[in-house]
Amino acid sequence: MLLGVGVLALVGALALLCFVRLVGIVLLGEPRSDAALHAHESSRWMTAPLAVLAGLCILAAIFPGVLVKAFEGVIGEVFGFSLAPFEAALEASSALAVLGGVNVVIWGMLGLMALVFVLARRRGGVVADATWSCGYLAPAATMQYTGQSFSEMMVSRLFLRSFRPKTHVVSPREVFPVAGKLTTTYMDTLTRVMYQPLFNWLAGHFSRLRWLQQGKIQVYMMYFVVVLLLAFAWQVVRQWLSYE
Repeated sequence: MLLGVGVLALVGALALLCFVRLVGIVLLGEPRSDAALHAHESSRWMTAPLAVLAGLCILAAIFPGVLVKAFEGVIGEVFGFSLAPFEAALEASSALAVLGGVNVVIWGMLGLMALVFVLARRRGGVVADATWSCGYLAPAATMQYTGQSFSEMMVSRLFLRSFRPKTHVVSPREVFPVAGKLTTTYMDTLTRVMYQPLFNWLAGHFSRLRWLQQGKIQVYMMYFVVVLLLAFAWQVVRQWLSYE
């Protein structure tokens, strides 16, 4: 039990750290380009479909039983089995009702917090200023925190050595030193040890099949027709064998 709680706490901390870095890099600090300087919200023609999809997700969370019943026929047609026993078991244990009730409480709290935020914003007004000015008269994009700054303590101090970033320092040693160099590589351990060598090996072997993929649409259409004819021939052979 304690191990499971610890694992969940660690996963939650890592997820929070990722989102803190994301918000710090994307939304905070000085704009790093002219496009970011003049960034604005999309029009309602683009945000309205997203709002509709978000509303459908909320309704699915609040009424999970309706969602299960709505997809019962589709799942039966596609996969060849019915959700009726699964749905009956969930209704007997009231799992869907409990899940819907919990989601109602969660979304109610989120809605209340959003309402309080809107009222407080209307009462106090909004003032725009640089986030990481730090007292500078003319802050620039090069004078602000980076994504590494948000995660330095956890990544460089708390993680195991194999999970820490790889840092290479070239320090000046002459009497009149030239420019030094500091390089920090943030590569995921599993990517560096497992995924990247595996995919490099697969890419090297599958590159021998490049003659099949020539970038010509007519060749790809020929592949499609050949596979379709082979599938039809296989069905004919199966039916012929079943008759015998």
